[in-house]
Amino acid sequence: MIGSSTELCRFIRSHSGLYLSDGEEYRNGEGFLRMNLACPREQVEEGLKRPKESVSAYEKWAAEQC
Repeated sequence: MIGSSTELCRFIRSHSGLYLSDGEEYRNGEGFLRMNLACPREQVEEGLKRPKESVSAYEKWAAEQC
């Protein structure tokens, strides 16, 4: 993947409204994203659909930046 996980988190937030945490905030978490699952099941299910679309859009956007 091009870019950093911090940049990806920001892009996902602006693209889908989904708030993820950068894994760099946690020990040995570089390259990972974290999602809080402490919410109703329906919200978790909807939230799990959003990253796939956003990551695809991010990859396209990042490639255009090069």
